[in-house]
Amino acid sequence: MARSIPSRRRATSRSPLGFSGTARPASGADDGRDADVDGGRPPRADGDGRESDGDGSDAETDEEQPESTAAQRAWNADVRRRCVDLVKDREAELFAKKDPPNGAEFKLKSAALWREIAEENPNGAQYSRLRYWMRTCVFGLTADETGTALVALLCGCWWAAPVGRQLVDGVGVPSTCAACGATSECLAVHLLLGKCDGEAACSCPEADEIRLRWEEEVDDLYTAHANSHPAAVAEYLTAPPRSLRRVALMIGRARGVKMPWDIASELPRVFTRTWGAWSRLKLEEAAGAAAG
Repeated sequence: MARSIPSRRRATSRSPLGFSGTARPASGADDGRDADVDGGRPPRADGDGRESDGDGSDAETDEEQPESTAAQRAWNADVRRRCVDLVKDREAELFAKKDPPNGAEFKLKSAALWREIAEENPNGAQYSRLRYWMRTCVFGLTADETGTALVALLCGCWWAAPVGRQLVDGVGVPSTCAACGATSECLAVHLLLGKCDGEAACSCPEADEIRLRWEEEVDDLYTAHANSHPAAVAEYLTAPPRSLRRVALMIGRARGVKMPWDIASELPRVFTRTWGAWSRLKLEEAAGAAAG
């Protein structure tokens, strides 16, 4: 019998947005070499970060430019290596820490959620796996605002819970929660999980309904894999309840966690069906109000 995840649900009316709680099977593909996801995935498809997926691989260059010389191919390969090194150096800055006495404070607050997802010192295989998940499970949902909300969240610039300060008439002011108007040490945690420790809770009833719906679908998905993937479920159950670590586990990828593909590929869809749909509705309402 599958273990049940302790529920945080309470009786609520059905969401006015008409969300469906039925998880749909996610599409995606791979050749089985990505070690942080398990089974349930068809063979590979474009966008998995390996070989000719449109990123200028050697094989692709040879096919498109049969007249290219060995020297030209070597030059192209060297340029690609230099670009990869540059990207890695810049990404490493996301994990750089400030000088004492704030030695535990990260340099870039906008990358806080990303640091819970990406490995701090990733090797080539880890880069490939992360890229595959992003292209297949995240970017594949960006046909409208429901999916772009997730991308913006990962970048720290989701309009509903932005990181940092906003400019109002040229003056910087603290960013506020789009649902309740409150400021917070971490707006993503405040809005998505209800509150940050030591702060007042988000007071918006509609956001609370979306939050409960999101948590319900995430709980159901982890419960369904409690026996087949107990380690991933344990990470979810033991994550601090109001933390970016928990947010990462609820959107499908967390640093150091071997996530089953059925969970990793479906959780981004759960986010877009709940918070993404709410985000789109609020933007449409604001646009309608502005138009008069």
